[in-house]
Amino acid sequence: MPYFQGRATDYVIHYVGGKARHKGLAATFWYMKFNSTIAVVPTNLQDAPFVFQDVTSDRQTVTCQGQFSYRFADPIQAARALNLTINPRTGAHLANDLEKTTQRLSNAVRLAASSEIQRRNLATNLRDFRELSSLVLQQVQQDPTLKESGVEVPTLSVLAVQPIPEVAKALEAEFRENLLRKADEAIYARRAASVDEERKIKEKELATELAIAEGRRQLIEQEGQNMFGQAESRGKALEVESAYKNQQLKAELELWNSVDPALVAALGFRMLGAKGAQNLTITSEVLSALLSTRPAKSNAEV
Repeated sequence: MPYFQGRATDYVIHYVGGKARHKGLAATFWYMKFNSTIAVVPTNLQDAPFVFQDVTSDRQTVTCQGQFSYRFADPIQAARALNLTINPRTGAHLANDLEKTTQRLSNAVRLAASSEIQRRNLATNLRDFRELSSLVLQQVQQDPTLKESGVEVPTLSVLAVQPIPEVAKALEAEFRENLLRKADEAIYARRAASVDEERKIKEKELATELAIAEGRRQLIEQEGQNMFGQAESRGKALEVESAYKNQQLKAELELWNSVDPALVAALGFRMLGAKGAQNLTITSEVLSALLSTRPAKSNAEV
């Protein structure tokens, strides 16, 4: 009698006469070949890629590619809905229902993704393709055929939505032109900012020069006022000094009025001699005037 030992990730159901005799995860049992049927349901996650083309709302062809994972969450229901009987000697399934299940899930994914892609334009699909993952997954999980087969799809990822090569080249050219235009705009903006900064600097320099010139003008005006004040003060001082000298000279002259002119002349000649005068010329008119002059009478004699 042969012995069967299931793998750790396989749910095994042993049928004898159409009734389940043994079942469970990694089940082991003795069986008889002539009346036994063994079904094996894999419970581990299965990954399946998908790639298909579709048309956007603005009639542009795109390629959608991604991957989803599924597993048989209800092995008993899966064994009822699918033929998962194996050859006990080789362990291979006798039917290709596993491949059919993968294909049915791929069709469900394509149908859900297609409905989302067709209601969006090309730009939206290319820009927001990551949002398709959650939307498509929700629609696939609501598919009634999954529950009938005991299957669940825990994850689904849309990896890319790409246009056909001709459209991709056109978009690349447009994108490149936009980048170049933005680069030019950045250069122009930088130049404009540089010119604006240079203008501000020149305005500040001009304002500084004007302030310096205004300061110089005020300084010159102040210096002129100071010089004018000094001249005015000096003129007043000279006037006072001249008046004082005139008064002093007048006082001195008044003292000489009472002295004999001949005596005054004699004193003058003497002072000239003391100062080293070598020659002195006295005309007859001067001598006659000195001899004819009489001393003035004093107030006492009057």
